[in-house]
Amino acid sequence: MISNHSNHVEPNRTNNDQKQSLTTIHLIDFVSGSDYEAHNDLLLTMLIKNFRIRSLHSTTKLPFKFSAPFDVTISYNCGCILVNDRGTQSIEVFDLITRQHKSSLSVKNFFPHYLCIEENYNGEGDDALLMGHLETTLLTSYCVCKVDLNTFLSTGNLSFPFLWQNKKFTREALGMCIVTNQNGDRELVVCDSGNCFLRVLDLTTGVQIKIIQCGFEPCHVCNVFNEELVISYSFVKGAVKMKKANDSMEFQLLCGDRSTIDFYDAYSIAFDSYNNRFIVSDPSSEGKLKVYTCQGSLVNEFKSFMEMPKGLCFHKLTREIFVCVQNSVIGYQFDSVFFK
Repeated sequence: MISNHSNHVEPNRTNNDQKQSLTTIHLIDFVSGSDYEAHNDLLLTMLIKNFRIRSLHSTTKLPFKFSAPFDVTISYNCGCILVNDRGTQSIEVFDLITRQHKSSLSVKNFFPHYLCIEENYNGEGDDALLMGHLETTLLTSYCVCKVDLNTFLSTGNLSFPFLWQNKKFTREALGMCIVTNQNGDRELVVCDSGNCFLRVLDLTTGVQIKIIQCGFEPCHVCNVFNEELVISYSFVKGAVKMKKANDSMEFQLLCGDRSTIDFYDAYSIAFDSYNNRFIVSDPSSEGKLKVYTCQGSLVNEFKSFMEMPKGLCFHKLTREIFVCVQNSVIGYQFDSVFFK
């Protein structure tokens, strides 16, 4: 690796600043290189150091008067955006292309939190919706259910049979995501915050496969890479990455901890698969979105113009990030990065 220094002049700088502004060029022989991971880590370090996200701008605001929007997700096969409005106990449906409101789906007395879409669950192009809910009978019980999304969209309520339902939960199910195991089978990872662990369910049957002890109260979980999950734990102001190593789980603190104020309330996580970075919402008084690399380095922070940002969803086709804020759901795009 060879380092070369040359003058790099940026606008609006003094002559002294210009003389001190240098660019480092790294020449790497990838053909003869023997350590791919080392090279990859170096490239990521260079990218983090020399590039920054300048800003983000609003691209759309869903045309609907929400009461308390909590989470948002997308079904590409059904061509719709789904928003869980806990204030009205409904899931509002919007056209994915036009962004116009299409219908309201009743989830009265189900009280779901986060929503999750399984694409092509039956091999015939149909999507399924997964969510936690309460059963308010004589004794309140906590469940996770899987429903056919097309049937839900056509009936407008949950009066039809579920594809499956898991009633093993003793506390409310929060964030969830889908992973694929080493055998190629898909699993559902669910945050059981009240018990301080993650439940792993068979995605086809809903049967519990295992429990992963966390030692903290997980709020939301996001599949960054298939063997890596990023988990927020709101009550202790942080986010961690869980990496699977053989048969054990290794937890690594990415950002925040019990003593700092990196987050007042780390809430939802979305993964920007285009730029390999994850975004964390913080619905504190300042209303923050924080953007990190997968290694936990802060890329940028946006605050003071969002009211209580909660649920997040990355639109992989338009590269927008949809954010549930107070009484609204707004789409944003990050402006292009620039060389520093």
